[in-house]
Amino acid sequence: MSEEVETRKTFTFFWIIENLDLFFKKKHISSPFFQVDSSERTFWYLSFWTENMRGFTEICVWCMPVDGDEDESDGSRVEFELSLLKPDGLPLKTSKGNLTKGFSCSPWLQKEEFECFRNAFFPDNSFTIRCKMWKTGLGFESSNFCIGRTTLTKEKDTIFWSVRRFSSLNSGGKRSRCVKLNLQSFPSVTLNLLLRERNDEIEIEIINNYSRIDFKTFWRVSVLDIFGERVNSWHIWWDMTEKRTSNSFPCFMTLSELMANKELYLPNDTLILQFDCEITQRRQMTVGIQRTDNLESDDPELNSKELSHLNIRSENLSMDLANLYKEGLFSDVILQVGSETFPVHKAILGARSPVFKAMFTLDMKEKKETCIELKEIEGDTLHRLLLYMYTDTIEDLQYETAAALYAAADRYDLTGLRKKCSAVLKTKLSIVNTCELLVLADMHSDEDLKRHVASYFIEHSSEIALLDDGECFLKNHFSLALEITRNVIRQTR
Repeated sequence: MSEEVETRKTFTFFWIIENLDLFFKKKHISSPFFQVDSSERTFWYLSFWTENMRGFTEICVWCMPVDGDEDESDGSRVEFELSLLKPDGLPLKTSKGNLTKGFSCSPWLQKEEFECFRNAFFPDNSFTIRCKMWKTGLGFESSNFCIGRTTLTKEKDTIFWSVRRFSSLNSGGKRSRCVKLNLQSFPSVTLNLLLRERNDEIEIEIINNYSRIDFKTFWRVSVLDIFGERVNSWHIWWDMTEKRTSNSFPCFMTLSELMANKELYLPNDTLILQFDCEITQRRQMTVGIQRTDNLESDDPELNSKELSHLNIRSENLSMDLANLYKEGLFSDVILQVGSETFPVHKAILGARSPVFKAMFTLDMKEKKETCIELKEIEGDTLHRLLLYMYTDTIEDLQYETAAALYAAADRYDLTGLRKKCSAVLKTKLSIVNTCELLVLADMHSDEDLKRHVASYFIEHSSEIALLDDGECFLKNHFSLALEITRNVIRQTR
């Protein structure tokens, strides 16, 4: 880089990618979004391909205008330098480019060369890409940096399906089963076994029941013989998207093949199938922009080696209050759940929750107590509730934790938290939890969440009816089920 460029104010984005072995199976991955200048209505991200059409690894810098307004983007005035960093922070490979028409791609290394670098320099299965950016002839107002992290995770599960009375399956017929998977990211699927009308070919179809779709999956389906051994196996790679929520194994087997060996394949007229599933997904995190102008460093732009030794103390109010909660300093009351205790501050809880305010100010027994026992809430849920009350943030939520926190937010009249939990629950909605979520929304008089779940219920009513939860829902919540049924009738007229 020239001396002229070195004196300019630059923006530096560090992208940390973890679990390289999964990354190479995925072939392509994108970084979290980041904003170079808060005054500009544009967001940026990087994309990395392990192999392009010419056999090179390739990385692209993308500029995306807010609301799709291309007039807001000034990407054509930005130059960049991309570096693959070694563990010591020094560049292993560097390339330069400039941004035109919203994106610019820069071929790096041949795939074989990158594999050699990977084996030699990245034994911990992670690496860092640094992207330095500056405006041609201008620079930015200050030198900033931002850190993004992408972690690829993989989950596995095996499920079995015993298709009973198999010989009664007629041409054009179908057998279905909704299966709950032991996976946090992907709770259930519907399996369909179809016998084609024009011939005796059997097809297996897999339907995703999860409303949030961002997975790369591998499926292998096998026929098991009477000894439990695989005798036939087929597999598919399936990138789940909103436009591709199902996939199938065409010409899985023929009915003639199965019936000709029914003593081996169909014990007691039952076809036993084994489904092996692997799901890869990415988790993204971005650490906000930090000013670097006043840091003591020979390089005002900072390289990652220097960055790793910096101890930047945040003066952010949210972080200070988080430390106040975690350390319990100057607390004046203790909340107790079972054997767990939480030292807290009446002023903060009273300011955030009308329920706690009444508890500490009105003529209630809690007003005079220094230790208050809370029932109908678990320790983990209370911790998440308090963290929100102190910092206005929530930790990563799965369905169960979001549902528990939603109920607690309603109990303590935290409207903002309830809305956030409701938004999370909508993304976690699936066939296996629809009935439970309907009851939860109805119990807390949340018409918005109730309408959303009811719409999903109507769309997937045939699959839900196959579940045990569907039968329990009809028996135990008849009035609510009747209300949903009436909505189904109205929409089918």
